[in-house]
Amino acid sequence: MKISVRTTHYTNDNSPQLRGYATVKFDDSYVLESVKIMERQDSNEIFIALPSLMVRTKDQNGNYVINDKGEYVKEFKEVFHPITAESRKVLNSAIMDSFNKNDGKYTTVEFGNDRFQPTLARIFESSVKDIEGVGSVIFSDSFVLENVQVRNGKSGEYFDSPKRKVRNEKKTSGYEYVEFFHPVKAETYNELRDSVVNGLNYTRNMKRMNSYDNSRGQDEVLDMTGESRGLGR
Repeated sequence: MKISVRTTHYTNDNSPQLRGYATVKFDDSYVLESVKIMERQDSNEIFIALPSLMVRTKDQNGNYVINDKGEYVKEFKEVFHPITAESRKVLNSAIMDSFNKNDGKYTTVEFGNDRFQPTLARIFESSVKDIEGVGSVIFSDSFVLENVQVRNGKSGEYFDSPKRKVRNEKKTSGYEYVEFFHPVKAETYNELRDSVVNGLNYTRNMKRMNSYDNSRGQDEVLDMTGESRGLGR
């Protein structure tokens, strides 16, 4: 696969740790946006922060962690991230190379021999209103997109993925929701949609045959901005 990265430097007194943003393209078919390049204030070390949402923390038994005040402990969970040490190293290196060059152009690296594509969708049924299923999609056994949701629309079931809130003066509300990670071609959109919907149908079929444990789907279902919508079924 081909990984292409373009970064922009950023300086703002209100965000002293933020040093820049990165956009990452995978085979010119999928795009990851809103990657942040940060600086640790205590050591001046530069690090990369992939897009994330705040979720409730779970212990090793899958139970939510509660603090001394009786409040849920929360943590940030990456929306899209590498799942192997090698893929994380390649992605981080490509982003830092682009950031250090600071030429406004895409820096491209090759990773593996396969094209970037969905290879496994684990989608579980949900009892949350308007959401048929929720889960994750693995790409080329190297990266994963979390909190993918299956919803019902006028043309049937479709997938939805985590979004961020951005300003848009053309909108009546003054803002809009934009996906962190998304396909850029019709064929790759259809490819991802089919993978997600087929993943949910597989779960449904296995459940009918009483041979599938859907308890793994008892995760917190988030809306597109990280707010809790309840639990999966």
